[in-house]
Amino acid sequence: MSPQKGKGNSGRQVKRTSDEVEAAIRGVPQMHRQTLRSLSAACAVPMATIFRHMKNPRYKARSNYVKPHLTPGNIQEELKFALSLFGLTCWAPSFHRHT
Repeated sequence: MSPQKGKGNSGRQVKRTSDEVEAAIRGVPQMHRQTLRSLSAACAVPMATIFRHMKNPRYKARSNYVKPHLTPGNIQEELKFALSLFGLTCWAPSFHRHT
């Protein structure tokens, strides 16, 4: 057998194509896609297979978390806390340094 004849047919055959893995992942509700482990259990695809497919830029991990809006009172408290880290206090309308 010549070296050219066996080239391309060697190695382990794939069990699932990229399209099959993608379809299995898309079939899982968002709630069960929070971690690779829960995703793997929900779609019956091994974690190693999912991880291998995540290397492809087409399957990048995404976050859909929306940061909650702060109320004006919470913004004021957050500002006071941040300024306290620098030893400053906030008295309207100017800032004073603690001594």
